[in-house]
Amino acid sequence: MAAPGGPDTGGGGAIWQSGQAMAIDGNRFYFTTGNGFGGPGELTTQPRNGKIPISTLQQAIASFRVDPTTGRLTPSDYFVPHDFEALNRIDSDIGSSGVTLLDRNAFKKNGVPRLALAGGKRGNVFVMNADNLGGFKNGPGGQDGVLQVIKAPKGLYGGASSYPVEGPYVYLPSPKAPITVFKWDSGAGNFTQVAESPGELGGRGGAVITSLDGKPGTGVVWVSDLNRGLVAFKAVPVNGKLVEIPLPKTLPVTKYQRPTFGNARVYTVSGNTLIAVGRPG
Repeated sequence: MAAPGGPDTGGGGAIWQSGQAMAIDGNRFYFTTGNGFGGPGELTTQPRNGKIPISTLQQAIASFRVDPTTGRLTPSDYFVPHDFEALNRIDSDIGSSGVTLLDRNAFKKNGVPRLALAGGKRGNVFVMNADNLGGFKNGPGGQDGVLQVIKAPKGLYGGASSYPVEGPYVYLPSPKAPITVFKWDSGAGNFTQVAESPGELGGRGGAVITSLDGKPGTGVVWVSDLNRGLVAFKAVPVNGKLVEIPLPKTLPVTKYQRPTFGNARVYTVSGNTLIAVGRPG
């Protein structure tokens, strides 16, 4: 993702996010980019402020603003991992998930108006201040200037999901691994892993969390699994495990998708087949 005529001759840095949509907050939108090529450009050894735009956004978590009058896009902030060049060399980009903006009323931290999460193929999931993503090498000792790094066991594809009603919890699905569940501690201002799903799942596309009108005890985690089809769990863990909810057996599903909902049914796709599970009639 290089600016024409800029000082960098690099390229790449595509936006794919495993099918996850961009995150929107008012007139700001957030996205991640994949691995690039052609050298580090303006990112070398010195820390850089994420509020000052650069010509190439590879391996980046970025935010742009939309002018409500003219519709003009303006880069407003970014974060790039300190080791992005090493990630480029092994095709381990952070563009495999999009950005998740967490509910500001449930996920509270002093001095941080809103939290954002994004991760990638390596499994590092960055917890960031949505108003100050972290720039480049702004952490202690030239490391990453983010709030916390949590771990998805085998990479994050399609983004994190959250359940602010109880917990509050965040869910990280990985391919060929359990869903890992993290709980937010407002007092300590960080996440702690508290549970995982039983067995491995083959999901590449993230999870969807639903509830019945936001009532406690009704939260459900839905995943489209490559091998098992549609899978669901109760959102609140019990003794360190997610409890699976029995569902009718469905066909193995297509990757890079999340279940969608309507008409009291949940929908997923297997090849050219649309599958609906729910009330008949």
